[in-house]
Amino acid sequence: MGSTILKTDYFIIETIFTLFVLLLRVDAVIIEDHSACSQIFQGRYGEIKSPDYPLEYPDNLGCVWTIKTSENFRIELNFLDFELEKSAECFDKLTIKDGAHDDAPTLEIFCGDDGKGKTVTSSGNGLYLQFLSDESLGERGIYILWKEIEKLSLESYPEGFFNEPWVSLDVPANLIDFDSGVFMGSLWTINNNYDVFYYDSNQWSIIPGKLKSISVNQAGIFGIDSKNNSIYWRHGISVTNQKGDLWKLVSKNKKKIQRIESTNYDYIYGIDDETKMYYAHVRDIDILDEKWQPFVINVENNVVPIDSNFRAMSCGSYSCWIVMLDGSVYSSKTFLGTNFNPNSVTWTVSSGQFKDISAGFGNNIWALMSNGDVYKKNAATSHSPMGGDWQKQNFQLDFIHAGIGGVYGFKKDKGFV
Repeated sequence: MGSTILKTDYFIIETIFTLFVLLLRVDAVIIEDHSACSQIFQGRYGEIKSPDYPLEYPDNLGCVWTIKTSENFRIELNFLDFELEKSAECFDKLTIKDGAHDDAPTLEIFCGDDGKGKTVTSSGNGLYLQFLSDESLGERGIYILWKEIEKLSLESYPEGFFNEPWVSLDVPANLIDFDSGVFMGSLWTINNNYDVFYYDSNQWSIIPGKLKSISVNQAGIFGIDSKNNSIYWRHGISVTNQKGDLWKLVSKNKKKIQRIESTNYDYIYGIDDETKMYYAHVRDIDILDEKWQPFVINVENNVVPIDSNFRAMSCGSYSCWIVMLDGSVYSSKTFLGTNFNPNSVTWTVSSGQFKDISAGFGNNIWALMSNGDVYKKNAATSHSPMGGDWQKQNFQLDFIHAGIGGVYGFKKDKGFV
């Protein structure tokens, strides 16, 4: 009897020990060390591939890829392929941090096929990438080409071309588009490499993403992707976070919008490649492709609405302005309310022959002619939204934008003010 008890105790102890070992082995699989797939990259360019690419990557990966380049350079990632397990919970994911260490600020988190075709740019000479996979359902994986690119450089111009109250400002080189920000003294710009920059009235920051155009107003900050023409909305903008958190995809741009206009009320507008205009309410930006509505101008005493040949649109505190391809101009009082129909507004033929108009905060309504001549509307008020005459200024510009953050102008050979 005593022997039997001893054997039983031994069996119980052995069984418990075996289970303990099995539990340890199961736990070891969950936290399996895949440091063999982690790499440190240095130099001018290179490539990163997930393990076994283009075959299915293994389960339970924890790869860390660190990139470091020369001190005066940044890093650009180009995603040639990106296919991870698709799940709302983002079980398999790639996290990209703006620096060569784990506690650097997060630039992007990609899962599913989010990263495919994307470009990500660092603000400095280091990047930290972490690729995690769970215990099931792998996919083809990741293929990235990386290269070093020049750091942000600012262009300076001699003083004296513009008179007060204009003030000269050093800006990123080779600009192709810009817009005044939603905070006083702020500015968003894009250069000819489609890099995005933000100025907070004190210093410049590089914003991840590649855009070919940008529009900023109270309805939001919107940009059009330089590669696939998708439309993005800047998420997380607030007084304490003026740059926001990330670009959120809101449209694959089935309408082929080439120019988007954010406004100071609840609607955004877009002009397509056939010069037709569309509008949508900001509450519908998550389903923008389905919610774009054709826009028309109903002009006083005109029987037939105008539905094409749009060049530009801008809305300010008091009035909205539309410029047609032939330079003709239409205006209306700024729309108010959230449930009105933009196509119910009556527009008035306005004086002037311009290539662009920008209406901003207060009485800032500015216009450009094709030859660069600059005009400003006189006496625009809440009681007289369209103001009086256009007054010609004593200088020329290539671009001008009036917004909440200020009025900014640019002339290629003279500078940015």
